Amino acid sequence: MSTPYKSRASKTPLHDAQTIRRYLKVDLNDRLYHPIFWEEFVTIVWGLDRTVMDTILTSGIMHSTTDLALYRKVLDTPGSYESEFHKPFRAIASHLLNAVYTKLSKDPDTLSTDFWDREGLVKVLSEFTNLQPDLLPVWKPLPDTMEWRLVKAPLEFKKPSIPKGGMLPTIMEAGNASTTPGTSQSSPASSGIVKQPKKSKKSPRNSSDTSPATSVDTTGLPSGQKRSRDSDGTGRDGKRSKRAHLTGDEVQLASYVLECFAGLNHSFVSGILVEGLKITLWYFDRVAVVRSRTFQLDERPQDLALVLYALDQADMAHCGFDTNIYRFSIPSDPKAPIVEACLVPLERPPAREEVVCFHFPHKADTLDYVFQIKDVLYKYRGLVGRGTFVAAVKAYLMNQCLYRDHCVLKLSWQYTGRTSEGDILTTLRQAIPAWQKHLPNPIIHQTFTAAETGLPRLEMTLETAEGRTAPKERDLHVLLSDEYQKLWKARDVVEFKQIFLDCLECHYHAYMTGRVLHRDISENNLMIYHSPSIVKRSTDENDTTFQPGQGGDAIIRSIGILNDFDMAEAVKVDEKGQAQTSNASHRTGTLPFMAIDLVGSNKANPIAHAYRHDLESFFYVLVWAAVHYDLKHGERRVATPSYLQSWLRDKEALAAKQAFMFTGLTENSAIYRGLTDDFKDLWDEWIVPLHSLFRKAFYYEQDQKTDRVAYDYATIDDTNLQQITSNAARPQPKPLHSAFIGETLRQAIPAWREHLPNPIFHQMFTAAEIGLPRLEMTLETAEGRTTLKERDLHVLLSDQYQRLWEVGDIEEFKQVFLDCLEYQYQRLWEVGDIEEFKQVFLDCLECHYHAYTTGRVLHRDISENNLMVSILSNVKAPTNEERKNTSPISGSTQAGSSTVVPRKVGILNDFDMAAKVDNNGQVLVSSASHRTGTLPFMAVDLLKPSTPVIHVYRHDLESFFYVLVWASVHYDLEHGKRKYHTPKELQAWLDDGKARDSKGSFYFDSLSSQDSILKHVSDEVKEKVWDVWVVPLHRLFKNAFHHRSIQEDEHLPCDHETLGGKITFETFMAAIGVRPRGLDGLKQGTSDM
Repeated sequence: MSTPYKSRASKTPLHDAQTIRRYLKVDLNDRLYHPIFWEEFVTIVWGLDRTVMDTILTSGIMHSTTDLALYRKVLDTPGSYESEFHKPFRAIASHLLNAVYTKLSKDPDTLSTDFWDREGLVKVLSEFTNLQPDLLPVWKPLPDTMEWRLVKAPLEFKKPSIPKGGMLPTIMEAGNASTTPGTSQSSPASSGIVKQPKKSKKSPRNSSDTSPATSVDTTGLPSGQKRSRDSDGTGRDGKRSKRAHLTGDEVQLASYVLECFAGLNHSFVSGILVEGLKITLWYFDRVAVVRSRTFQLDERPQDLALVLYALDQADMAHCGFDTNIYRFSIPSDPKAPIVEACLVPLERPPAREEVVCFHFPHKADTLDYVFQIKDVLYKYRGLVGRGTFVAAVKAYLMNQCLYRDHCVLKLSWQYTGRTSEGDILTTLRQAIPAWQKHLPNPIIHQTFTAAETGLPRLEMTLETAEGRTAPKERDLHVLLSDEYQKLWKARDVVEFKQIFLDCLECHYHAYMTGRVLHRDISENNLMIYHSPSIVKRSTDENDTTFQPGQGGDAIIRSIGILNDFDMAEAVKVDEKGQAQTSNASHRTGTLPFMAIDLVGSNKANPIAHAYRHDLESFFYVLVWAAVHYDLKHGERRVATPSYLQSWLRDKEALAAKQAFMFTGLTENSAIYRGLTDDFKDLWDEWIVPLHSLFRKAFYYEQDQKTDRVAYDYATIDDTNLQQITSNAARPQPKPLHSAFIGETLRQAIPAWREHLPNPIFHQMFTAAEIGLPRLEMTLETAEGRTTLKERDLHVLLSDQYQRLWEVGDIEEFKQVFLDCLEYQYQRLWEVGDIEEFKQVFLDCLECHYHAYTTGRVLHRDISENNLMVSILSNVKAPTNEERKNTSPISGSTQAGSSTVVPRKVGILNDFDMAAKVDNNGQVLVSSASHRTGTLPFMAVDLLKPSTPVIHVYRHDLESFFYVLVWASVHYDLEHGKRKYHTPKELQAWLDDGKARDSKGSFYFDSLSSQDSILKHVSDEVKEKVWDVWVVPLHRLFKNAFHHRSIQEDEHLPCDHETLGGKITFETFMAAIGVRPRGLDGLKQGTSDM
């Protein structure tokens, strides 16, 4: 589904008041519904009880004649200013509110609302604008410094033009006529009523009768009262306005509403427009605009009293503030869980220093998170549209002590039916697994319909303007991902280039393999990821920026992230399997980076978004960066140079880019003179060649059009396909790292990739590249000796995992859980219980088996340091059928439950010593007979000091067994600790000269007689690990070694690989009584126990 682009406030980088108002008028065109009754407005939007409404409307409340006369005097005086309305209006409001409070037997001192009034002379500052508003209703007490985020509903005054003759016309008295509401459309899209879940009361205009109204609906009016004739804002009484656009005065109010939306997250904002004696109530959300019918300030005092009281009693939710925001009371005890009591509903906008959080309604298929807001990173600058809000957050699990830092929460309103960004990313990461590290990690993503968010508009009976269709509905999308940095935070131009290429090539694979076209390439969507585990943080704990490479830290390559798939679209494939150009003809993108074709696209000349348009956007990012980025200081120039400012203006961008493309780039050009020092080399290396590439393509396209010759629109002719789809600096996309064991293995056994390390980055440097002095020497080997084999330097960056002995109790684990991501793991001191430990062990054991049999890789260094733990979220509990096929299973959920829990998984880590094997299981390295492994866990055969022994699969199985023995005596799983003192009974395993004999003794004695070891094993471990796993495996290996001894004594053959079939994966699993996962056809071994 495509997302239409319009020249709207959200897209313009220019934020002066005049520009904003112009774009707002375009934004809101066709978004305005026919007016509704103001009684309906105050009950639905501001939540006023209908009984109270009836009481006020029948109260007989009257105006203060003095205050009203002062107001009329300002109105009738030529040359008076709009700000002169403020004082008499505040007096009128105070009189009417006091009267209502008295009528309702309430203390007027409990009024919650006051008017901030600086007579339109004081600017209210915001991030982009400095506007001078009229009256702003806010919660008492009045703030010392006014901020838009404190406003209940902005109020705008306009003085109508006085006709010749000097006086305004007399207003018709009430009761002269009744008004017949217009009929409403029966189409659900335009007039369907959706009940807000949080409200029980119905709109006063709602009726079970869906037939057109033929008489006045008086159910919302007090008994015996007639509705006064209302005005449509044009001076014509008795008619509702049929227009679907806003006037200039109404757009001024909308500009205030825009600032309220940007102040503190809102789902909607309401406002009041006072045009002389005419008052209209306004409602804005991300889809549409609704206004009330106009009523007269001086005609019926009860009407204004009703409006003022409704606004006064409106709480945060009914003023449009996001109901998912809470004041966050973080427990002082770090081991205390986050519970419901920690979330305090807001009664008024919080102070800036207060800690606030988001908590969304929990859905069954996701974890229940609380998101502490650390810093707001981005706020949408438009009214209708996506309304994107992005904040750096710390995510906590509800009712637990688990948290996860360095995350970003993104909220956006997307068209109903559009595939969520989280779903797009999940699918894309599966489609191109080798490139998923260059895509955002959707930790959690949810969708809430407009009805689920409780938008008041859905309870209104609405009618669209004649010939107009109702605006398409939007849903709220919530996405939590990792925290990334802006492109200008690259350390230097070398890293900038690498990040740029990462994003460019990821974009290519997303399109060619993942069948997804991004469609919004911009400087904000090419980002950098540094793992917190490898990058030093600043000394300020509240600083969320990363400081790479300081204080002597190792400099490790950053990763380019192709971010923000909000505008992405699935690509169709033709019969040849080739990706096709998008059929969407809406302009998509960010203006300074949009392709020339798309900038010139309009309704009369729609342009389909092609892959090459995104490539053109990549080029513009390079140009933009070259004149804006100061990489040395990690900053971006705020001011755009004059020669590129036209790229920011919708009406000028097309001509400016065409001029840029169709003229040569020389050192005399303004852009070259404006280059920052970092990018001067990149000018000749990348920018000039790419400019030439696109310019030739455009010239070719124009020639073909002139000659009326058909050409390939997608690539501007096949002859230029390779040029257009390749980077000028790197003609072919880099390989998918297939030469390295880690990535090869993850591709070979995709079902087990979550149990393998993620090789984020790896590179090899020869000794010559490093510059070793020895290579410049003239050397001679000793007589009879061969030259030593040279070594290369291998650099590998992978995720950080946790030591196996740190599997343990849940309490300590809770403090650090959410620091662990799918691609970001940190230490876990306490994970679950013994069952969790066993599951992690099985994960590694079975992953090792598949790596050997399918991936053709033998690990050769099984040790406690290489069996590690990771955390996966968004994992459903196993079904009953799955539970039958796999044992043991973590006890954190019940079988068949749909509850989502964090799942601990084993990671088979460190493939430094790994070797490829052939189809017969033979190791294909020259070091096959070298001793490999970690001493306490090495197989007995490998401990022979002189006889060379080929390292085979069963030796790794033996190492797995030693890990179990070692863990049983060293690990305190109850407290999540490892005993660093090794019992004397096992200390010989650490001594190269004694290890073989010690292990021989261990095997040929019964475990039941080795009480000296058993005394170091806890009762729980003895019951759940030692007796059920260690003892059977000890018997398995003991019988196998015994069998070999008999064969050797009788000079009979015994195969080295399995010791006569005694030591295999099948017999190992049979010994511990576990059925392997996904191997239903596997022959079950016997352990001869």
